[in-house]
Amino acid sequence: MDPKLPGLMTALNDVEMYGLFSHYLDRIDVPGLDRVEHSLVKYKPGKRCVIEYRLWRGTNCRVYYGKLFRKNRGEKIFQNLKYLWMKWNEATGLPLMPEPAAYIGELGMVVQKAVIGTPFLEVDQLLQAVRYAANTLAELHELPALELERRSLIDHFQKYARPPVDQVLKEAPELAERMLRLESAFRHAAAEEDSGDYRAVHGDVNPMQIFIHDERAYFVDFDGICLSHPALDVSNFLIAIKVRFPHLANELIRYFLENYLQRCPSIHLRGMRIYHALIYFRRAMIAFRQKQQSHRQQWVREFLEKALRYLNQPVPIAG
Repeated sequence: MDPKLPGLMTALNDVEMYGLFSHYLDRIDVPGLDRVEHSLVKYKPGKRCVIEYRLWRGTNCRVYYGKLFRKNRGEKIFQNLKYLWMKWNEATGLPLMPEPAAYIGELGMVVQKAVIGTPFLEVDQLLQAVRYAANTLAELHELPALELERRSLIDHFQKYARPPVDQVLKEAPELAERMLRLESAFRHAAAEEDSGDYRAVHGDVNPMQIFIHDERAYFVDFDGICLSHPALDVSNFLIAIKVRFPHLANELIRYFLENYLQRCPSIHLRGMRIYHALIYFRRAMIAFRQKQQSHRQQWVREFLEKALRYLNQPVPIAG
């Protein structure tokens, strides 16, 4: 039992979920539901849980994903997903994201249809996959003005700074100079940032959240959708590519930027230097929280040093 995810036990019970899915989805596209089968995909105790559901009608199976969130976060996320789906569909007729299907309030669960496709990291033609990802990200960033929560650079910094900077400095005073320099740079850049440049952003783009199908890239995990600077998404993706494919990074990143800029104005990339620093700061904080890892201190220092590189120089093509 997870007290912060009280719906978890029900969500893992196929019999009880049969009843809930029959109620929530039967009139949509799963009439005559025979049985439900589940697989646990990801679980972070006290935070969220992702479950794959296979809904069977005879020999036909439809796949959905349920996400459990703590408190009432799921309801707001579901409303954002429905809104984004509607606006993307109005703009292009083909939203490149999972279709939100239902919000099961008694569980705090968002239910979405599975997207069809090959995971980005499993495709044979990596250059093509990068091009499709660039096109989808550009399409998202060029959607007409949406009414979503605005999040500034400093909002992202405060979200990533877990634990807060002052707590980090108490535990690791040797990081003080690096941490304070970065915090000062983020606050200064946030004060100069023009919110008029904000667009709809995914918030956490990386190859693990991309599926390739029919010469298109579909993105999943839009939990952090908001209005912010497009460089947040671009930096997240480019740094992930650099980490995943270090020997191919120059070619892949160059190809991504060429394709992205064919559809988006260069102003979308104006904040890349500081956002590159922000994403490396985020990686440093993730490493800091991994207290059981023997290389933890080395990783934290390396990521902070990489973040600092971007404070006084342009972003190189390799990210």
